[in-house]
Amino acid sequence: MELKKNSQTFQDFNSTILKPSNEEQIQQIIRYCYKNNLPIEIVGTGSKKEIGKNLQCKKILDMSNISGIMDYKPNELYITVKPSTPINSIQEELKKNNQYLAFEQAAQEITYLVLKVIMEKEKRLNLAALFKKM
Repeated sequence: MELKKNSQTFQDFNSTILKPSNEEQIQQIIRYCYKNNLPIEIVGTGSKKEIGKNLQCKKILDMSNISGIMDYKPNELYITVKPSTPINSIQEELKKNNQYLAFEQAAQEITYLVLKVIMEKEKRLNLAALFKKM
């Protein structure tokens, strides 16, 4: 594949980890891997790496340079973000309009329930230990 010599062209196809800095470079990398029959793993910041199976790919498309809010329509409850946009950036933007991510409330409730169960278990364990000492 012949590469152009401008700032928009991704030039390091020899590396295992391909880290584009814009959408045009993402397209070039995907075309290159497709034409050369190279399986690729697409990763963001790696925060969910432990979830799912480990892939055996020839190339890794590292999207950590691609982040930001692309479109936000508060009245329509609509937001589009780039792959590696930090959740706290999204939350801050939503907060300006008294909005939040739907899973935030559920996550807080689940955390509360888990802590409640742990505390109840500890109470039972402490009571059991107390009875054993008697």
